Amino acid sequence: MALNLVTFVSCFKKFNAEFDMIQQSALYSWRANSIPVILPNNEVGIKERCPGVTFVEGVPRGWEIGQKTGAVLLPDLVDAVLPLISTPMVALISSDMIIPGDFQEHLDGLLKSQGFDIFLEGSRHNLKLGYCVNSPEAYLKVQKEHWQLGKEHGLFIMSKYWVKAMRARMPAFLIGRYGWDSWIHRWAEQHVLKRVDCTQDLPVLHCDHDGRLIFLQEHAWGMDAPSSKYNLSLL
Repeated sequence: MALNLVTFVSCFKKFNAEFDMIQQSALYSWRANSIPVILPNNEVGIKERCPGVTFVEGVPRGWEIGQKTGAVLLPDLVDAVLPLISTPMVALISSDMIIPGDFQEHLDGLLKSQGFDIFLEGSRHNLKLGYCVNSPEAYLKVQKEHWQLGKEHGLFIMSKYWVKAMRARMPAFLIGRYGWDSWIHRWAEQHVLKRVDCTQDLPVLHCDHDGRLIFLQEHAWGMDAPSSKYNLSLL
């Protein structure tokens, strides 16, 4: 297996209710691929649930800008993690995404054929996960499930050069709320010539969940939540 080609950068929620199972499953798949992971220490208890993960402290959250969420500001997260990344590529990925066991091999093939200056973007596949992926047997099982291809973005992989170029123009999005991924997609369309759709080569399995967490925090659903309106205003 090709190792240490990419570092995953994400933002986790509290390990409560369905997000306990979902985030455990996603993290298991990342570890199975020997992928370094960097997270902000943005919620109580997540550091203890993620041994072996590199954490960055003090990244501003929604709370600091008047929003009722622990989701962090994406530009500040980028600033905090970039000095810690030693891999040639960086991935922005949500905490509810499971990756297959051959992820690194397929990424290695793409980089060898296309070069390290490519910008990879993939749409997610959706599944309502009914069990925790925390063993080799469960990991094999979930990869054989019927994944329903969706339209939403699920994965961005780029060199540190492109991360820095993107950061220079990036609005102060809350990661994990509506709009931040759409902005990255549009930015890449405008500024990167060598873009590759990696949906089939690097499939990501999104574990479906409702928006109850946002509702409990903000007393509004989906795009009606203040944090979502905040992000959408930046588009």
